[in-house]
Amino acid sequence: MVISDLAISQRLRQFRRQLVGFADENTFDGAAQKFESLITNDLPTADDPLQFLAIILELKKLEEVETKAFEDVNELAFTDQEKAERDRLATLYDLRQEERKRLTLGYMYSYHDYLNALFRYLEEKAVQLINNRSLEELQAFSDGEWKRWKEAVGELESVLDASMRVRFRPEFADLQRKAFSLDSKIARSIANSAKYRRHEEKLAIKLTQFEAWLKAMEDDLNMVESMPESDEQTARLAQLLSNCMSHQRLVSKLERLSVPNRDHIAHLCQKYYEIVSRLKRYNIEEGSLPLHVRTLIQATPSQSQLSISSLASSEVMERPESVQSATSSVDIAVAGAESETPLEKSINKIRRRLHLLIQSYNEGPKPLPIATNDYNLLSVS
Repeated sequence: MVISDLAISQRLRQFRRQLVGFADENTFDGAAQKFESLITNDLPTADDPLQFLAIILELKKLEEVETKAFEDVNELAFTDQEKAERDRLATLYDLRQEERKRLTLGYMYSYHDYLNALFRYLEEKAVQLINNRSLEELQAFSDGEWKRWKEAVGELESVLDASMRVRFRPEFADLQRKAFSLDSKIARSIANSAKYRRHEEKLAIKLTQFEAWLKAMEDDLNMVESMPESDEQTARLAQLLSNCMSHQRLVSKLERLSVPNRDHIAHLCQKYYEIVSRLKRYNIEEGSLPLHVRTLIQATPSQSQLSISSLASSEVMERPESVQSATSSVDIAVAGAESETPLEKSINKIRRRLHLLIQSYNEGPKPLPIATNDYNLLSVS
């Protein structure tokens, strides 16, 4: 026999036999028996889709063990009889590989179908949470069920060899496209929900301050109404009306909001219009007194400082125009009043009233009781 005809492993085995003999060496019969016992065992199966991935992994591990066992048989086959037995086992091994491949493909397609069906369920659940603006539940869903689905897709791809990955490339591309699409929806919804919540918090601050402003305005109006009729009372009523009308645009915006606490907002707006209506009964319109002339009356600090000033000038409250504070210098004795004839005074009074009334309807219609009161005041004038 020519030495070069022998495989390297066989030459090493011969050399080892010369040194230590056959006592502790694996025999062909032992290797063949071990291999045949492996390939005659039933391959694992399962009906539960949750077990499909584990079955695929087990099939892959069994293939590694059986391949290693067959390599041992092949290396130990020296004689013609051993080689004939090896060939018989090789035929069985080929059948085993075909069966394993068939099972693996079946479980792969079944698990892919399961992941697709699960995706449809998860997508419907995510859309429902998005429509309900359930931010906390959506975040928990993203960190729980949805995350596990994406991990399952990744695990499925990782257990495949190169040839299987090529074969299932379209299926994995489809799953990845779906994952990206739903990921984008969830991310946008979480971002929008967080933004919506910030808007709600900002609105709550505005409503709280607006409600406090209305209470302060009511208290001030009650105080001014209790004063004796005088130029000072007229000036204070004019200032109250000016401050009140400066919030008209804010009230108009609040009326157009579509939010869960719509009834509370409507109540506050109604309260605002009631205060405006009370002020207009005195026939004191905004801007009826010149604000550029200093006051001739020395009022005490408690009388001159209206409690609405700080709220009305708050950065959170929306102020369309700058309004003179209650401590502004106002000439109570109207400048130039002596130079006007009674007819001119009456005409100017009607003109200012009409101008203010028209402005009050620029932002939209008022509630019917307020509109009726405006009509009655116009009829009287």
